[in-house]
Amino acid sequence: MAVPSKLIEEKYFNDIVFPLTLTPITTNNNNINDLESWINNNKSYIDSLLLKHKGILFRDFNISNALDFHRIIISLDYKGMDYVGGAAVRTQITDRVFTANESPASEIIPFHHEMAQTPSPPTHLLFYCEKEADSGGETPILISSYIYNKINEKFPEFILKLEQLGLKYIRYMPEEDDPTSAIGRGWKSTFLTNSREGAEKALQSLGSTWEWLEDGSLKTITAIIPGIKYDKGDNRSNEKTFFNSIVAAYAGWNDKRNIGEKAVIFGDNSECDPVVMAEALKLMNDNCVAFKWKKGDILLLDNRTTMHARRPFTGTRRVLASIVRDPNR
Repeated sequence: MAVPSKLIEEKYFNDIVFPLTLTPITTNNNNINDLESWINNNKSYIDSLLLKHKGILFRDFNISNALDFHRIIISLDYKGMDYVGGAAVRTQITDRVFTANESPASEIIPFHHEMAQTPSPPTHLLFYCEKEADSGGETPILISSYIYNKINEKFPEFILKLEQLGLKYIRYMPEEDDPTSAIGRGWKSTFLTNSREGAEKALQSLGSTWEWLEDGSLKTITAIIPGIKYDKGDNRSNEKTFFNSIVAAYAGWNDKRNIGEKAVIFGDNSECDPVVMAEALKLMNDNCVAFKWKKGDILLLDNRTTMHARRPFTGTRRVLASIVRDPNR
């Protein structure tokens, strides 16, 4: 049985703890079989908790490896989805589990909603800590509606423009994966194809435009993607969310092919204001929750309402991930 527990780094927003931490009721109920059984009998309850708290941390259940993590994903019974259109270099472990971003430990990955630059992003994310870093390496999380309100208070004209015009994301992809970059996923991996024709077919289905470059790399420009969304649905908040990757792209999409400041533009092709971007990033860092990973942790996030990031680290950190698209949950 899993029960609420206190996390040192947790915060309260509107008197609701974020994230909710669940731990075993006793040391006799702290193995994967107990957690798996509890999840199987409490899926609707877990859905209600996630709707309320926007993030759930499962801790101290002795989840020891990727296969255990896979079992928990299966017991939650979410519908899986392929990682198509994402920018991170990842290694597939099982059909539902892959590595989180494999970029160097020195890389900062700013706040974003997972795959917000695509037309059909995941509804849920799961992270699993197989090995914590010696220092750093947190996965900070942030309530999207809260940061929307904070940014809107300071820059209402920016928010209005974002809402009215939407965004376009521009990325230069190598042919093969480049693990030295946080956005180094090659076009073959991005679109799950070995042919230019296959990539073009995928791009066409996404509404993107493209240009093949002489070195075999690919320049892509997305269709206009909404920059603000409503958390719509039965029993959902219907609040506006800062559902985008504008800050992540502007501040983090930098490598030998890409320049972050040019990687995201408004739907009318106008550029982002660097002052607004810097202040938005500061507001995000000031209002997030960044807890220290512990081996065996599983973090379940509602991607519709929660943003995440990654801090630099030392040592060997291994965090695995899974994405879900299940709009009815």
